[in-house]
Formats: sequence, structure tokens, C-alpha cells
Amino acid sequence: MAETKSKTETTQGDVKTFSRPADKYIWGVYLGLLIISIIESYSASSFEVRADNVFAPLIRHLMTLGIGLLVTYYVSQLNYRWLLPLTPVFVLVSLVISIAVFAFGFGANNATRSIEVLGFQLQSSEFIKLSAVAVIALVASKAQDAYNKLSNKGVIIIAISVGIFGGMLFRDGLSNTAILMGVSICMMLLGGIRFKSLFLVLAIYAALGSGALLLHNALKDSRNREAAELAELKREEAMARGEFVPAEESKGTLKRAGTWQGRVKQWLKDQSLYDDELTDDNRQAFFSRMAQGQGGLIGNGPGNCPVASQLPLANIDYVYSVVVSDLGYVGGIVVLLLYMSLLFRAGRIASRCRRIYPAMIIIGMAVFIVFQALYHIAINTGLFPVSGQPLPMISKGGTSIVISSLAFGIMLSVSRTAAMSSSREENQAEKESLPEDLQAENPGMLK
Repeated sequence: MAETKSKTETTQGDVKTFSRPADKYIWGVYLGLLIISIIESYSASSFEVRADNVFAPLIRHLMTLGIGLLVTYYVSQLNYRWLLPLTPVFVLVSLVISIAVFAFGFGANNATRSIEVLGFQLQSSEFIKLSAVAVIALVASKAQDAYNKLSNKGVIIIAISVGIFGGMLFRDGLSNTAILMGVSICMMLLGGIRFKSLFLVLAIYAALGSGALLLHNALKDSRNREAAELAELKREEAMARGEFVPAEESKGTLKRAGTWQGRVKQWLKDQSLYDDELTDDNRQAFFSRMAQGQGGLIGNGPGNCPVASQLPLANIDYVYSVVVSDLGYVGGIVVLLLYMSLLFRAGRIASRCRRIYPAMIIIGMAVFIVFQALYHIAINTGLFPVSGQPLPMISKGGTSIVISSLAFGIMLSVSRTAAMSSSREENQAEKESLPEDLQAENPGMLK
């Protein structure tokens, strides 16, 4: 088979290891996304262009992609077992960044998402999602019972872990939490979860989601009351100074609350979008749909999206609309197929891994990237309510590109160094190199 050709044998200490060339299909998907990202970056960044340097946004994006490429290549050359001792480090870093974002972060649309460190913006959500995948893979691999199924204890630990990570993502909006829950369910299915346990997980997630909405509404009501009291106090002070302040103007100081509810309401009446007056609430959806409609079958050509400068966050949250405008429905389908082919390829490699840990890692990283891409595309095409979600490797954003590149590197690392089912010697060497509690066989392996 292609995965077992050109194997090399090395010895690390007393441990014999095998490796093969990294999977060329995953490399092909990664490089294809890089090329599309470069082509579309300039078009989607037209509102950032300055007269003195029209190529500045493209140059910054190329530098970020270059860093991502180096990360992918370096990680791909490592044995996937490097992730084991670093998983707690990833979790700790995610926690520190999340706390820092909570205390000192900035953002938009009532969502605080980033902090700035040495001139670089770090988004906590990307670190958290990658850490969650690593934790789920580790727990599911250790929690295999005598029947090669995911134990109830493991299911509960994973569900609690997802709840904790989801809580860390709460301020970023519900879309990241929904993606995390979907990724965890897919990984548990691969890990051999029983259907009764699956229903338990869904019940836990439903309870956590309901609790999150109740908490959000309670916090929203509290903020509304505080803002109303402050507005009334300012109005009374102004009137005491002899100034005339209409009662309606006191409402202008209220912070816009209920962002999620407003987006859902806008989405539910989206069929009448073009009959409505253009407002801040529907501006993104309006120009996103217009950009796609202007693309037609083959598009306007790279860099020729007519409404890129009018589309808010065109190079981040709505870059897929720019892709369809420039490359047409054909280009949009090609991008979609690139992501789906990544998932299918990762699934094939996972099905040939002898041990469950590398199988969980590669499928988790693939699902993490693909689910995020599908969510982005669904938002752009109006299937889901508006929510900030970058398109992996194509949207502008240092954190998203570097973390996605790291995920690609991990998948390539698994494709190089995980034992495949055809080699007995290789399987035994891998088993001896792993801790005893991670030596469980992959229940989804094709015999």
C-alpha cells in the first residue's frame, strides 16, 4: 500500500521506530489551500489597502502563511508521540490565554476574543479547540475497556472536559462551543462509544447548552439593568445642569445586548433580506449574498470581487463569499471538496492505524478543521446564523493559520510514524514505544 512504501527504521534509545514519507494527499490539500489563500487574500483585503503601499495586507498574509508552512513541515518530521507530554502544556497555555483574554482582551460584537502580545494578536478559541482535541484523544485512548469500547468513565471525563473547554469558549460565542461538541462526538464514535453512552453525552451537552443560555440571559439582564441605571443617572445629572435630554436618548447609552438572539432572529427572516432596509444588523449577510450572486458559474476573476470593500470582515468571516465571487460556484465547490477530501483521507489513515491513539489524533485534527470550514461556509451561504468563524488556512488571522498549520503537521506526523495494520514488526515496535495504558488497539481498524 502507498502508506507502507519506503519505510525507514531508526532507534531512539532502546525503542525501534519506523517512518515513511508523509501522506502526499494531505500535503496536497494543505498546499492547495495555501494557493487559494494567497490568490484571495488581496481581493478580500481591499478595505485595508493604503495608497502608499497597496501590497501591505498581502505581504503580511504571506508572512503568516510562511510561518504556518514552517510549522507544518517541522511538526510533520516528528514522531506523533511528541504530542503526549505536550498535551498538558497545550491545556495550560490555553487556560492562561483564556484568562488573559477575559481580563485584558479586546474584540467586537460583544465578544472579547483576543489579546496582543509583542504586536501579535492571539485568539484563545483556536488554542482551546486544539487542546480539546488532544485531551479527548488521550482520554479516549486510555479509557478502552476489555471489549475495546470506550468506557463509561472515559465518556464522562470527556463530556466534563468538553464542558470545561466550552465554558472557556463561552465569551467567544456559541459557534465555537457547538464545533467543539461536534468534534468530541465524532471522536468518541471512532473511540468505540456505546449507543447508550452516546445518548448520555447528548443529554449532558443539552443540559450544558441550556445552562449556558440561562446564564447568558441572566448576565444580559444584569448588564441591561446596570446600563439603564447608568443612563438614567447621566440623564438626571444633565437635567440638573439645565441641559435638555429627551428620554429616548438615554437608551442610546445601552450596550447592544442579545447578539446571539438578534442574529438568530435575522437568520429566521433572512428570506426577506433583500426587501429590508440595509442596517448594521443585516449588512454582513446582505453583501455576502450579493458577492456570491455576482460570482456566477466561473466568477469575476481573482481580485475582482465587486463588493469586497463593502463587506465587513471580508478577509476573515466572509472570505468564502469572496472566493465564490472571484472563482464562481466552481471555485466554491473546489474549496469545499478540498476540505471534504481531507476528512476522507484522514479517515482512511485512521482506519489503518493499529493503535487507537494515533487514529484518534489524526481524525480529531481533521474533524476540527473540516467542521470549522463547514460552519464558515454555512454562515456565508445563509444556512446558519451569522457568527464569527474563520475559514481554516484561507481567512486572514495569525492564530488561526498557525494553529491550523499545526493541526496539519500533526496529521502528517501520524501518517509518517503511526504503525499501519500490514506490518507486524512495525506494530510491535510502536506498541513497545507507547505507555501501557495507550497500547489499546484501534476499534475502527480495517482488518
